[in-house]
Amino acid sequence: NKFYYDDIYIGDEIIDTQAPGLVSATPISNSQVDLLFSEPIGGASMLQTTNYAFNPAVPLSGVVPDGSNGALLHLTLSNSLTNGQNYQVTVSTIEDIFGNTASNLTANFTYLVGETAVKGDLIISEIMVDPSPVIGLPELEFVEIHNKSSKYIDLTGWKLGDQSGDGTITSGFIHPGEYKILCATANIPEFPGSYGVSSFPSYNNSSDDVVLKDNSGVVIDKISYTDNWYQDAVKKAGGYTLELINPNDPCSDASNWLASTSVTGGTPGVQNSVHSITPDTQIPHLLSLIALSPNSLEVNFSEGMDSVSLVNAALSTNPNLTVQSIYIASTFSNQALITFNENLALSQVYHLSYGPVNDCWMNTAILSGN
Repeated sequence: NKFYYDDIYIGDEIIDTQAPGLVSATPISNSQVDLLFSEPIGGASMLQTTNYAFNPAVPLSGVVPDGSNGALLHLTLSNSLTNGQNYQVTVSTIEDIFGNTASNLTANFTYLVGETAVKGDLIISEIMVDPSPVIGLPELEFVEIHNKSSKYIDLTGWKLGDQSGDGTITSGFIHPGEYKILCATANIPEFPGSYGVSSFPSYNNSSDDVVLKDNSGVVIDKISYTDNWYQDAVKKAGGYTLELINPNDPCSDASNWLASTSVTGGTPGVQNSVHSITPDTQIPHLLSLIALSPNSLEVNFSEGMDSVSLVNAALSTNPNLTVQSIYIASTFSNQALITFNENLALSQVYHLSYGPVNDCWMNTAILSGN
């Protein structure tokens, strides 16, 4: 009654004749990669840096066995890994603790670290806000974003919103030049490669905001669409996406959006059907001058304007009025509100000269009108 035994085996001695396998290679930092084997390892070659090779090449400075897991090695690198790069590591030879040897084991990994995005790095490039009737795409709302930058951006915790609230992007990286579909988490199977958004916004068909914020709440891109953006009465009725025309347009107002020309009604996850990078070379012009009582003037332009040029440009009127203030609602607004020190005279015709001013493509004009 003093000793107890279990798991008793009686028979021939069991001898390990299986060589170890390389289970995984995991980047821990830009200078350390961990190798996990299928069993505890040993032997002289285990600690030799020449026993390990990376493709693309990265020199090693040391190999250290893990203190508690005999199947784990820590490789220290002399040079840093490159963000976004795919690597393959090859182990020339490795032994387990019983002397079984394996040769030329390989494992693949990607070194990926999220970089800080700023406004302009990611843009909203396509939206489906009215998916019915079905033309060819799933009868579901989605938003497409495009990475214009050279950065690898971790979208985990980012927000996608409308005028009434935000949903949260659950996880995922977007690579340089890549397009990504954002949709409700339950709809991911309908859009392969998409990222799920918890509490995905319900966008209004006629008009709404689409807002993309980083995980600190900073607005990275925002559009305020209306159904006039379709520029097509039939497509306005539903089933077609709104697509961004020129991703390089610095102001990207209503004139830079159009209903998709794809036969399926949209191009989620790929370059837009209406894509064009032809720059705007047309000079801006005045659409209207509206006198507002008692001493203000609403100036409407043909396109988005550079707000700095609007504030700093020379402005004169005949009969003469002196400017009290110029209000511009946004960086590339197509409207300016000018307040004068003097009240406007009833039934008086005024002539305005304003410029030089720039549109958002830096096309310059001196504008005039009555």
